[in-house]
Amino acid sequence: MTTPSGLDEVGFRARLGDPVAAQALRSAGHAIGVVIGTICNFTGPGSVILSGEGIEVVDVMMESIERGITSVIHPALPPVSVIVTPLSFTDWARGAAIVAIAHHLDLRSGLVA
Repeated sequence: MTTPSGLDEVGFRARLGDPVAAQALRSAGHAIGVVIGTICNFTGPGSVILSGEGIEVVDVMMESIERGITSVIHPALPPVSVIVTPLSFTDWARGAAIVAIAHHLDLRSGLVA
C-alpha cells in the first residue's frame, strides 16, 4: 500500500475497511473527545461545535469522540451535544476579523496590555 496523500484518503480507506486507517482515526477521535470533555469540565457548555480542517472524516471518528468525552467528563454535568458544522473560508475570515477588531478595541480601551 502507498502512504495516504491526505486526510481525505485516510477517511476513504477507513470507510473501505482499512484497519490501520480506521484505528488512526479512532485514536484521533478519542483524543479529540478527551480534549472536548476536559474543556467542558471547566466551562460547562450545553453544546460543542466541531468544524475546520478534518471535518470531512468526523463521521468515522464520532463514536470515538463521544467515548473520549464520556471518559473524562464530570458525571454531574448534563450531556454535551456535539454539533458538526462545516464552515467556509469566508466564515473563518469573518470570525478572525471579529477577534481582531475586539482585540484592537480592548487595547484602545486599556483593558488589555
